[in-house]
Amino acid sequence: MLIDKHQPEDVFARVPELAAQIDPVLHTLDILLEDNDLYQQVRADLGKRYRFTLVHGRHSTPVEVLLRMLLCKHLYQWSFKETEERVKDSLVLRWFCRVYFARVPDEYHLNNAGREKRSSGGMHGVVRDRERDQQERTLILAG
Repeated sequence: MLIDKHQPEDVFARVPELAAQIDPVLHTLDILLEDNDLYQQVRADLGKRYRFTLVHGRHSTPVEVLLRMLLCKHLYQWSFKETEERVKDSLVLRWFCRVYFARVPDEYHLNNAGREKRSSGGMHGVVRDRERDQQERTLILAG
């Protein structure tokens, strides 16, 4: 039978299941990062950068994107430039970092966000605390 075209497909609809097969750590982190309290803590921390960050100025790179890209950088021990390039080249990383088909933040923006977090100790400490809490909950449920 002659067909005219393939049915359109939502490219990112199948990525979560693919991510679980390719990198189970990313899949686990994705579940952990769905925590709204964690997001609000990181957002509040980034909001302290400048006096009117939360209400005035240009639109920033989304907090969720910065958090997830910096986690990838830390997890895989990449440079800022390498993180930018790897996220650009991977559908799984674009999904995980919530960039999708938007422009990937460059190394300059990642470096600035990372510098802020290193100076305040915030983002990585908050995520480590959440991981520890999650592990404790898992132990309690298992025991």
